[in-house]
Amino acid sequence: MMTKLVLKSRTNCIEEGKMYNLKKLEEIASFQDNWNGNGAKAFSNQLISEAKKLIISLEIHPEIFPTACETIQLEYDKEDGTHLEIEIKEDKSAEVFWVKQTGEEELKKIQANVEEIDKVVREFYG
Repeated sequence: MMTKLVLKSRTNCIEEGKMYNLKKLEEIASFQDNWNGNGAKAFSNQLISEAKKLIISLEIHPEIFPTACETIQLEYDKEDGTHLEIEIKEDKSAEVFWVKQTGEEELKKIQANVEEIDKVVREFYG
């Protein structure tokens, strides 16, 4: 009985994170040009659509932020100070910026698809 409760609780957390992020993407989709007061452009429907596909498929949910570079940024943080940013671009590419516990930084480019992003996130939490 305890196992079912734990699984149900974990499932609820995943669904709540997913719903929160999808709602946040809807907000970002409604931004007009100059949404930040510094000339940032509105986000394309294509980028929002790709970001939604990722959010629906990812098991570990990030915090989501719009950027002034017309990208959507996914962020993950661990208690040890380790930080991961994945910046999703309209051309379906992504830049990964990882600050390790030692302070060492890593920057790499990947394809912005579920498999590649999930691989990076699992490595981050692994």
